Amino acid sequence: MKAIKTKVTVICVTLIVMGLLLIASSYAEIDSKSIVGAWLFDEGNGDIAKDSSGNGIDGEIVGGAKWLEIWVTIVTILCQEVY
Repeated sequence: MKAIKTKVTVICVTLIVMGLLLIASSYAEIDSKSIVGAWLFDEGNGDIAKDSSGNGIDGEIVGGAKWLEIWVTIVTILCQEVY
């Protein structure tokens, strides 16, 4: 049982580190003079994608799209299995 807990803990830590590395390595420079709109889709709920460019061109999410938090859910489930 202790070996299983150790393996799952290693998996949890690995997933968290990988997620942080992916977040830290994603960088894009945006030319503020020529951008029309920037939609980050980081609202987490609702049916409006806010325009982050400052131009106020918000978008409406249509077609039954759903917000997902898949990585958070996977890590949470794996870590709960350990404790």
